[in-house]
Amino acid sequence: MPSSELGVDDGVIVARTDSLGAGLTKQIAVTNEPGDLGDQYNSFLDGDVIEKAEDINNGDVVIKQNGKLVKPKRLASGLYQFRAGTGEDRVVLDCITSLQNGADLLWIETEKPHVDQIAGMVDRIREVGAQRQAGLQQLAQLQLDAELPPAGLRRLGGSGQGCLGL
Repeated sequence: MPSSELGVDDGVIVARTDSLGAGLTKQIAVTNEPGDLGDQYNSFLDGDVIEKAEDINNGDVVIKQNGKLVKPKRLASGLYQFRAGTGEDRVVLDCITSLQNGADLLWIETEKPHVDQIAGMVDRIREVGAQRQAGLQQLAQLQLDAELPPAGLRRLGGSGQGCLGL
């Protein structure tokens, strides 16, 4: 969403993520189908596979994760735990999602200043942007090959899609 849609004519949207250091979340994302954004987010949750109904206690939450029923690990505070070692993957997903939804600038919180670590994550974000750009170029070539009118490309490609900007 451009800043103008937020009622700010001359502004910058800053997206902040602290996923690198955050090991807990209060939310389980809504998901409608495997692979959607909510499913990707929930795949980072730590949990125990449910083998039988007796493994579920009153008040437990159960999600489907990679085709299996899983009870996410929840602390007494009600917060859910992420799997260890998923911080960078969560940062990359957060940043790509933010850019796709109009962010102009990314702010990545780290436990300590570590330029190489941040550069590695930014490279991964750019890689996804380059893949998306290559896909749009292939789509444009298909449009030219099929001699579709330019409006056909807009319907297929959607608006606002392009290479991630960093």
